[in-house]
Amino acid sequence: MGFCLNAGDQYLAYFSRSTALAVGESYTVNKSVKLPASFEGNGLYQILFIADIGNTQPEANESDNILAVPITVHGADLVAMPMTILPSEASLGDTVRTTVRVENHGDLAAAGHAEPGYDGSGWFDAWYLSADMSLDADDQPVLKRWRSAASRPSSFPSPR
Repeated sequence: MGFCLNAGDQYLAYFSRSTALAVGESYTVNKSVKLPASFEGNGLYQILFIADIGNTQPEANESDNILAVPITVHGADLVAMPMTILPSEASLGDTVRTTVRVENHGDLAAAGHAEPGYDGSGWFDAWYLSADMSLDADDQPVLKRWRSAASRPSSFPSPR
């Protein structure tokens, strides 16, 4: 085929054609496709249409089976702002108090998702203890907290 789907490409819809298409004929597909609510990122994307995605129809030119049309996607963008930690030095086993503000820099409200056992829609925030500024498999989880999309304010301290 003349294209390659990437790991980040999201499947949207499928159409099956079971009748022959004579020389010079065409067909039109009117299909509503729902953008996934869990997709991460705002900005300019492409909606791809691929004719004969399974490559079951032998053709003289497979590279013209794909059409990409740009679409601007809107959504939330949660940004963790500077965090304060008191005290700034502690021993293992001590409790420190953190305060962090999370701002939505996106162009839509942050609605989150439903989570079994939790009220309404929201998301989890988490604190980790790390030797560096990157989250990796060696980092230790310290606290995970459910954030209801309906609750306010967007700034809260961790429990003592």
